[in-house]
Amino acid sequence: MALTNWHVAVASPPVPMDPIIQPDPVAPDPEPPNNFLGRLLRWDQGLDAAVISIGEQDGTRSRNVSTDIEGLPLPAAGSKPHVVGLKVLKSGLRTGVTGGTIDGTDGVEFSVVPDDFELPQGVLSDHGDSGALWLDRNTFTAVGLHFMSISSPEVRAWGRSLSRICDTLNIFVLDVAAIGTPWIGGHCRVLASTRAHAPCNLRIVYPSGRTSHARGLGAATADAQGLVRWQWRIGSSTRRRPGVQMSAHLTLDGEGHLLSADLEGATDLTG
Repeated sequence: MALTNWHVAVASPPVPMDPIIQPDPVAPDPEPPNNFLGRLLRWDQGLDAAVISIGEQDGTRSRNVSTDIEGLPLPAAGSKPHVVGLKVLKSGLRTGVTGGTIDGTDGVEFSVVPDDFELPQGVLSDHGDSGALWLDRNTFTAVGLHFMSISSPEVRAWGRSLSRICDTLNIFVLDVAAIGTPWIGGHCRVLASTRAHAPCNLRIVYPSGRTSHARGLGAATADAQGLVRWQWRIGSSTRRRPGVQMSAHLTLDGEGHLLSADLEGATDLTG
């Protein structure tokens, strides 16, 4: 599937399975022979986000897909909450790779201002960059979906929470494997891609060093598309430790992978 902005992909009124055309034909040029991308699946206007299929639902008319991002050394892998002070970057169609620092948020929407990251065009974004992912500059974890920017009277850009978008539209930002936001007292999910019907396993270690034995973890088998999923509940007494992340130890068809994420939420100490 592909993720972009609601204002990019959705006509009014939105209709499920509407065809998505990319690139859009420009008169008087003829329509490109392979400009059918997919169909509209889910959307949220308030988050300015939409998910579309790549090809038809039965797999026909599908394009080749790459998770590479133009101008960046790594693909996006996973999502996490955005925080003020985080250094981020994005790769947009119009302005290429630009970066800055998150300087404010209302919990869902956040703003980015220039920092020490070189901006050849002097701006963070421009028309045509909509739908780019804002990524943690160090880990390439997705934190936001870009939707707007200004260049006067100040240079500033805006994104909306990728964690909120993933939860609302039921998606993951996936390369090989990805972990959702782990909430104390709530649920967490891990999704991975491997060989069809391959044996897999997931072991979770919390910041305290304790290995989780929650229902939903352990051995699993990938489906016919090679996707494997786990979901489990994080106990309300689970504690965070400064500077220590939760780790997810994955085995996919005999190959090991390690994911990590910060625990969110508060430990219940009333019991």
